Amino acid sequence: DNTVWTPELYQLRKIARNNGTPKAGLDVELFPGTKEVFETIRSSRESGGEWSNVRLAVASRTKSVDWAHNLLDQFGIRDLFHYVEIFPGDKQKHFANLQTASGIPYDKMLFFDDARDGRYGNCVPVSQLGVLAAHTPGGIYTETVFHTAIQAFKEWDGQAGTIIEHDGTV
Repeated sequence: DNTVWTPELYQLRKIARNNGTPKAGLDVELFPGTKEVFETIRSSRESGGEWSNVRLAVASRTKSVDWAHNLLDQFGIRDLFHYVEIFPGDKQKHFANLQTASGIPYDKMLFFDDARDGRYGNCVPVSQLGVLAAHTPGGIYTETVFHTAIQAFKEWDGQAGTIIEHDGTV
């Protein structure tokens, strides 16, 4: 089932007006593919598998900083991430902070985002830093979207400005 459920924006605005907090699994859902990937990574780390030495990060540009942190806890996924950059503003600043904190060169980073270019686009500016950007307009709705990007990352020549589309095209 490739159905992607997204909360209606008015529902989240109503929660904000009432000074509430969105509820994981009710107001906000993880994409099915994302859940599967997180389970695979968690299991691999517990068994010393291929994901044991991979560092994950969150880079979120939002005004709802408290909500985002709270949802990481509600979904029970905060422990998967070594670095968390959640604040409004420039996505390149998120990655500059991640690079400084981790010491990982940009060309050893893979970034997933649904916004490619334009005013609110993230893939283009992040890829210009030298990070491989994976454009996922429908989110990581299946594990295949994730694994397609991982395979492209393994084959990537490190060229700055490279964006992988969800179907594997460059």
